[in-house]
Amino acid sequence: MYFWKMMKGLITLLLLFSSHLCWSQKVVKSDSVVMTKECIQDIAQVVDSAINYGKSFIGLAYKYGGISTSGFDCSGFLKHIFNKYGLILPHSSRDYANLGDTISLKEIKKGDVLLFKGSNLKSKRIGHVSLVVEVTENEILMLHSCRRGVLIENYLDSDYYLKRFVGIRRLNKIPSSRIRSGSDFGSVQGTTPTLQGNKAGG
Repeated sequence: MYFWKMMKGLITLLLLFSSHLCWSQKVVKSDSVVMTKECIQDIAQVVDSAINYGKSFIGLAYKYGGISTSGFDCSGFLKHIFNKYGLILPHSSRDYANLGDTISLKEIKKGDVLLFKGSNLKSKRIGHVSLVVEVTENEILMLHSCRRGVLIENYLDSDYYLKRFVGIRRLNKIPSSRIRSGSDFGSVQGTTPTLQGNKAGG
């Protein structure tokens, strides 16, 4: 009887311990990049590095479907600057609606992603994304690639984007399917592999 009680207690402890582990049980290949599943990582550690890297492209011309330094569309830009630090983001603006957590405008902070409609105000589809780089009492500065190229502007002063606002996503927890295999996630010394993606407007 004592033996079985000991075994039951040991099993319970093992189950509790395993619930706190970050398992990487499956490996899949996507666009020649090996990715592990189910692990959760914190994106906060790469935000500053990605923003600084993104600022180096200010003035670069917009390119539809662009994902390289020859030109970006909106989602291609975010994909590129975060991919440098090991994070694989989608190359489709509408896919950002399914990442992270929904955040209210009162909670917005650096690193959040602003979601907007495209040029068609009647459409409910997300057509543009931008990255928040600074928040003050009177400003929400966003870094993005738009038809005017890569730039930083104040969302609160933009009638165009105010009319097209859809929501805000905070990418605070990322599944390992979006962590580039072999990368030092969060390292400023990350590299930029060539990845394929579905072209999307923005």
